[in-house]
Amino acid sequence: MSEPVIDCLTFFNKIAEISNFYRYVCKALSLPDVLKKIAEEDIDIVTNGFAPYLIDPGPKGVAQFRSLLDQNMKAVANQVTEKGEEIFRRQCLEAAFSIFEAFLRHLLQIYLSYFPQLLKTAEKTLTYVEIMENSEQIIDYLIQKELNAFDHKTLRDKKRYFEKRLNLKAQDIWILNNKELWEDIEKNRHMIVHSDQPPVIDEEYLSEALHYLESLIIKLSAYSQSDHGIPFKWYKDAADVVKKLETPKL
Repeated sequence: MSEPVIDCLTFFNKIAEISNFYRYVCKALSLPDVLKKIAEEDIDIVTNGFAPYLIDPGPKGVAQFRSLLDQNMKAVANQVTEKGEEIFRRQCLEAAFSIFEAFLRHLLQIYLSYFPQLLKTAEKTLTYVEIMENSEQIIDYLIQKELNAFDHKTLRDKKRYFEKRLNLKAQDIWILNNKELWEDIEKNRHMIVHSDQPPVIDEEYLSEALHYLESLIIKLSAYSQSDHGIPFKWYKDAADVVKKLETPKL
């Protein structure tokens, strides 16, 4: 059975895909022909919806109705696109944050598989029924309970958990370009999901936030290998050039 490996590459790529796709979309929308095509498709949708209810549902009436739409909808295409980009940026940030939280859960699962002794201090008790129903896989069951409890923590508490329980204490892990953005990103993500006044996420902030989360995935993975001996996965054998503690230890 192969040793568990931190799947740094998969989680990094998921955020990179969001970043790249956002840039592709913005580039495409900057082309006049693309906006014109979008406006025409919207006009088709509206025309087809109203056509059966027009005073003159025939070709002449539909053409007249379409010409009225053409005068208005193309004029607002740019405005609608700008609003859509704002919504898209918020969705990108929310999705990237969810991916990062999934990575943290994955990272904890790998640590618990290497160091099951961490479960000794887990704030969990088992009923007699739970023990009997999971007696053959009690460690796996305890790991799942710990992961489920971890899922409900805030990012601040998850960060504290890693620092205290897993000894991930390197100060520069959570810093990129002299900025520690995790708290601000979590706050904005919370507002996106729960507030009726979502935050304004501009292109510069989105790019900075995505690069920050990518950096955290890389640093947490590399630190785990270099200081705790837990290997991580990267392109081909690239992870082999990162130093690795010979025997895993906390």
